[in-house]
Amino acid sequence: MADSVLPVFSAWWRSSGTRQGDGAELPAGATTTPYDGSAVPIGGKRWSAEIVYSAAAGATLSIKHNHFNAGKTKIRQTPIDDFPLAAGTSVSRRIDFVLTDTEQPNWLPSLGAVSGPISFSSVKIY
Repeated sequence: MADSVLPVFSAWWRSSGTRQGDGAELPAGATTTPYDGSAVPIGGKRWSAEIVYSAAAGATLSIKHNHFNAGKTKIRQTPIDDFPLAAGTSVSRRIDFVLTDTEQPNWLPSLGAVSGPISFSSVKIY
């Protein structure tokens, strides 16, 4: 796996769920995002998320684009897409995506457990 440009996943803000080592468990409906000061330049808008997760049943992961200005103030949020995750234990998955159109120079992802709980042992964004 490549190095993440964001802090370790367990240090991200969560609407609910629990920290598990370097990862975290998100119940259905929960979201998570790094804190605002971690916002990074959008670059070429092509990004990848490498996740290692466990789910007792199939689940859906939502990825959203948080738009940040140069001062790292959040301006708005737009959806990128929803991604189905198969049931399994310690499943590795790479998700490639393109950021939505923006005039803002910085961004952060928001991840959401849309349907079913997801336990992440690793999340790397690059």
